[in-house]
Amino acid sequence: MYTPDLRQPLVTFAENKLIAAEAAYQVSGGGAAGQAAAQPYLDAERTTPNYGTTSFAALPSIPATLQNIMEEKYIALFLNIEVWNDFKRTCFPTLTPAPATTSSTIPQAVIPGRLPYGQDELNANKNLPQISDRFARNHNDPAACPIPSPLWAP
Repeated sequence: MYTPDLRQPLVTFAENKLIAAEAAYQVSGGGAAGQAAAQPYLDAERTTPNYGTTSFAALPSIPATLQNIMEEKYIALFLNIEVWNDFKRTCFPTLTPAPATTSSTIPQAVIPGRLPYGQDELNANKNLPQISDRFARNHNDPAACPIPSPLWAP
């Protein structure tokens, strides 16, 4: 049944403004010009009430650096897989993987670069590429982000 007044957003207001902020920052070449171009979009996202229940007008303005834009997008899209793609592309926010445990089969702490194939797919699909490393990256994926010094290191 067609309902003309049904609102089903594919992209939220926050996501739209933060994509525009990053695009303005990148197209303007970053630096001071990029910050000036991206600032209105970042401010619009930060000062808009969240679903009509909370006003963020009291939030202070923050500089529209690429790191601040991506961290704001991480907050706005928390638990959305798109933030993982943003992280792989920009390396923001700076993440430190959890340490590997002594009983772990993973030799070191890593943030996965791709989703691993499920066991059913491994069993049923003979055309899967042979990947020796569980956390290998796709052929068209950028290099892994640098891992900062772990907080738990002695």
